[in-house]
Amino acid sequence: MEWRGLRKQRKDVFYAFASALSLTLILAFSTKPPWVEAPKISQSAFFLHPAPEFHVRPDDKILGWVDTASATKMDGANGRHYLQAKGWAASCIPAVHLVAIYVLSDGNIIGKVAEFTPRSDVAAAYGRSDFTSSGWEIKMPIEDPLGRPPRITFLATLENGISWEIPGAALTFH
Repeated sequence: MEWRGLRKQRKDVFYAFASALSLTLILAFSTKPPWVEAPKISQSAFFLHPAPEFHVRPDDKILGWVDTASATKMDGANGRHYLQAKGWAASCIPAVHLVAIYVLSDGNIIGKVAEFTPRSDVAAAYGRSDFTSSGWEIKMPIEDPLGRPPRITFLATLENGISWEIPGAALTFH
């Protein structure tokens, strides 16, 4: 009879130990322990992605991008369109500033932007505060004297004379 009582007592101790160990393991490896409140995250935060990080190569002199470019036919004007374009450009050369974005129609200068707006997204993407004032926008009438839509390009120019054709969105005519 003593053996039966001793076995039962050992069995109870074993079950208590196994239960305590199981509970400890569950709490230790749980993704959210019961004593920690879940962080408050808005639904939109699940769709956010980290911003890409870009790097300036040693041979880069100017960087930029045409975000949007479109030309809408002007009412009653044969061969005339209204150009709207915007983007960004920045000098990669320390102490050499961007002076203008030129608009070219079939290689001929037809417009110029010399005022730049803040683009904190560009500065953050490149990790360069000197890229902050890199935004540009232009709105102007253009003509297609050859009876076809002209080839419109945007040329970024630095104060030292270096120029670079800005890539990006293709110009669409409406």
